[in-house]
Amino acid sequence: MRRLIIGLICVSIFASCVNKDNKGEAAQQNIEETAPPDSLTTKPVEEVKERTNLEMLQGRWQHTQDTTNYIAFDQNIYREIVIGITDWSNEQFTLSNKCTNKSDKDSNLTSSSDKYISLTGSNRCFYIIKLDSNELSLSYVGRGNTLTYKKEN
Repeated sequence: MRRLIIGLICVSIFASCVNKDNKGEAAQQNIEETAPPDSLTTKPVEEVKERTNLEMLQGRWQHTQDTTNYIAFDQNIYREIVIGITDWSNEQFTLSNKCTNKSDKDSNLTSSSDKYISLTGSNRCFYIIKLDSNELSLSYVGRGNTLTYKKEN
């Protein structure tokens, strides 16, 4: 009888150990099935949308050498003012890969992206040398001088 009791105790201990092991495996399997896949290896990295030149031009810019001179871009309107003058000059502009003004239409100058600002009213054209969130450098096409501006906040 003593052997029978010891045997029953051993069997019940063994059975409880196996049951715990099965529960642990099931729990581990459940975790693996519901866990999201490794985001670093399975999901593509979202690309940051690069802002266009037109988007980056928008706003008010102050000339870095002649601090009384300001230009502004509002949608497709180019505005310019000098301190002491009460009204802004306003004219439409186009942004393209070459000058679109009458005087420059036969020019062979082109760029791979929208780097030319053509002012329709004054028949002027500028090439964007540098454009970022803080600085704008323009080359006045036909004259060659560089105009540098800083973005106003």
